[in-house]
Amino acid sequence: MSAKEELSGVARYVESREQACIEAKEAEVTPTGVAKYLNTIAESKPAVTGVSKYLRNRKEVQVSSVSRYVINKWLSDQNKEAPVVLEATGVEKYIANIPTLLTSSVAKYVARQEVLARKAG
Repeated sequence: MSAKEELSGVARYVESREQACIEAKEAEVTPTGVAKYLNTIAESKPAVTGVSKYLRNRKEVQVSSVSRYVINKWLSDQNKEAPVVLEATGVEKYIANIPTLLTSSVAKYVARQEVLARKAG
């Protein structure tokens, strides 16, 4: 009896499947027509995205007069020097703290009336 005859049916089936797998791996796979077509498209053209379409179709935007004014105003504000703030001197502090008793003529009149009312009363 040969080695093939000693194997069971399941063993022969498994052996034939293993042999088929080995042959499939060794065989060169030829791509289908659709696969070839898709490969040539992918290699020849870069992918077009929404951003690239936008950038291609975008026109140069002209700056409006309002935008120019705002930009110039901002630049001029950036170039201005900050105002110099000097500390108050001792004399200025003294004069600022002196209480001023400025009374109005109405207050003087009311005060005179009170004095006269005390004398009369």
